[in-house]
Amino acid sequence: MPPVLTPKRSMEEAVLAHTRRAVRLMLAVPAARAPGLLKIEDIEVPGAAGPLRARYYQAEDAADGPLMLYFHGGGFVTGDIDTHDSVCSWLAKSSSARLLSVSYRLAPETRFPAQLADARAACDWAFANAARFGAAPNHVALCGDSAGAWLAAMCALEINHRTPGAVPHGTLSLAAGDGSRPCAHHHHRRRRPARSGAQRCVDAGESAEREGRARG
Repeated sequence: MPPVLTPKRSMEEAVLAHTRRAVRLMLAVPAARAPGLLKIEDIEVPGAAGPLRARYYQAEDAADGPLMLYFHGGGFVTGDIDTHDSVCSWLAKSSSARLLSVSYRLAPETRFPAQLADARAACDWAFANAARFGAAPNHVALCGDSAGAWLAAMCALEINHRTPGAVPHGTLSLAAGDGSRPCAHHHHRRRRPARSGAQRCVDAGESAEREGRARG
C-alpha cells in the first residue's frame, strides 16, 4: 500500500528532491574530471538487492597494489558515482591507482541498514574480481567521504576481523565537527587500532544496524 501523502511529507519530499538536484548541479561536472587517465569504464556490480552502478578508473602509471574501492558521501540521502566522479578520478590519478567507485541505495526510499548491506556486497565482489582489473588479489583498499567513509570504516573493521590484513590501507574523508575545517583526512596503514576505539565503532555500527532492522 503506498504511503499516505500529508502536507509535511510532501514538503519533505520536495526539499529532498531539490537538495539532490542542487548537489548534482554543483558536483556532477564532467569537465572537472582528472585528465590523462588510462581507462574509465561504467559497469554494474551486484548489491544486496540488485545491481549497483559503478565506475572504474585507472591511472596511466597505475602501480601494483590493491584495488581501491570508494563509497560516496551525502548523508545516505544524496550523491552517487556522478557527483563524486571528479573526486575519484583525481584520487586515482594522484595515487597511481586502480579505483572502483560504487553506488548504494539511498534513504529514505531504502531504510538503513540497506546501505551497509550494499557496501558489504560491493566489498565481496571487489575481492573476488580485483584481479580482472590487474590489481593485487585478496586485498582491497577501502575509501570514502562522509557517509561513505563510515561505510568504508565499518567494512574494513569487519573484513580485517575475519581476515587480518585483507584491507591493508584506505583513505577516509570526514567532515569536521566545528565547521572550522572542512575535512579531516585519515590514512590508515594496516595499524592495530586501540581496542577501545575500534570496539566503540563496531558497537555503534551494530547498534545502528539493529535499530534500522527494528524500524524496518
